[in-house]
Amino acid sequence: MVEVAQTDSVRYAAELTEALIFLGSYYLSSGNYSQARAQYNRLSNVDPNNNDYKIRAYMGIGQIEQRLVANETTNEGRLAVIGRSMESYNRILAIDSNHAGARAQIAYLREYEASVKKGINPNEIRGVITDAATNTPIPFVSIRVKDTAAENMTNQKGEYRFEIPGGSEVLIISATGYRTIEVPITSSRVYNLSLSK
Repeated sequence: MVEVAQTDSVRYAAELTEALIFLGSYYLSSGNYSQARAQYNRLSNVDPNNNDYKIRAYMGIGQIEQRLVANETTNEGRLAVIGRSMESYNRILAIDSNHAGARAQIAYLREYEASVKKGINPNEIRGVITDAATNTPIPFVSIRVKDTAAENMTNQKGEYRFEIPGGSEVLIISATGYRTIEVPITSSRVYNLSLSK
C-alpha cells in the first residue's frame, strides 16, 4: 500500500494513513524504535491539514519515547526522554486541548518524572578525568571544591562521583605530573575534563 500510495498520496491518503499506523505499531511492538519513528514522522506529513493524522503520529512518537525511558541508565537521561515524550503529547493538546489520551499520558509522565527527580541529588557531581594527549583515564586525580574540605579522587577508570556543598563555585582538579586546573561550577552535574602535562 505504501508503494502504491507513492504514485498518488492525495488519492490514497486514507489507505496510506492506515498502512503507516500499522507499520509504526508493528515496529514499536517489535522494539525497532527508529523504524517506528520514521513511520510516525511520515504519517504526520501525509496531509498537513489533517489534525487526526498528526494526533495519531504524535501519539505514536510519545509511546516510543516512553519505551525508551527504560533504556536509560541515569536519572538525568530518563528525565530527558520523559521530556521528549511529554513534548509529543503536548503537541496533541495544541491541536485538541481536550484529548483524553494525551492528558492521561501527561499526567502519568508527570508522576513518573517526580519519582525520578527524587532520586537525583542536586549537589552530586560526577565525571571522568582523562589525559588530554592520549584520551586515557587518569586514576587518583584530586577533585576538590575550592575554599572547602570537600574532595574526592578518581578511581582506576578516571571516574569520580561525590556530593559538593551547596553554593560551591569552583572545582580544583590536580594530579601528579599534570597542570592543575580550576573549573567553574555551573548547573551541570557532569564534569568530564582533560588534564595536560
